[in-house]
Amino acid sequence: MSRPHRIIHGLYCAALFSVATSTVLQAQPPPCDSLNTATFSHADLGGYLYSFAPTLPVGTSALSTEWAFLGEDFSQFSMAQQPQVPFPAEGDYLVCLHATLLDDQQETCTSLHCEL
Repeated sequence: MSRPHRIIHGLYCAALFSVATSTVLQAQPPPCDSLNTATFSHADLGGYLYSFAPTLPVGTSALSTEWAFLGEDFSQFSMAQQPQVPFPAEGDYLVCLHATLLDDQQETCTSLHCEL
């Protein structure tokens, strides 16, 4: 069974996510440094249903999370902290997490992490 999760880095993921989401443009905190990037874990719930949860750097909390789930003829978006997504079939799907983080110094930054 194919897993929808291989790490993707770079501008392709960022460009795809920014085009795919319909977030209202507003002042964004600066990008997080490489030590403060949020990632995510997933769990296979069976029948192509997956749950996703952010993995945050130590000393941070998530002020907001935006998720994008994209594939051929498939797109779904969520603002939930830990969404559950029913994928339509076996295959490769791009999953992106865009999170606004608050650190223990009360400073915010934005993190973007995508996996295929």
